Amino acid sequence: MHFLTQTTVNGDDIFRIINANSWSNCLSYLEGTGGDILQIIKLTDTTNVVLGDESSTKCFNVLLKDVNTQQKFNYIVFETNYDNLQNWISQQSDKQVVSIVLSEKTYVNV
Repeated sequence: MHFLTQTTVNGDDIFRIINANSWSNCLSYLEGTGGDILQIIKLTDTTNVVLGDESSTKCFNVLLKDVNTQQKFNYIVFETNYDNLQNWISQQSDKQVVSIVLSEKTYVNV
């Protein structure tokens, strides 16, 4: 399961996508960071997390639409730059971009 989390450490907001087997494992990890936990949200099963570069803090929220069925697909893609993201998008057959939003998050595998 993937969780979107927000904590504060010394007044700084820290956003993470955490891959954990359960909510309690995610919570345990966050408690160990020493920060104040502000939010834990389980990502829906329809949101796909793509690790182009797991160490990157550039997190692109990408919404794609199938050109034939008009079905929408939601992705969170970790990549180091926009060119790498564009390369990944070009490999998604019969999909067109609806939106791309860049944010800073850390990916954590618990």
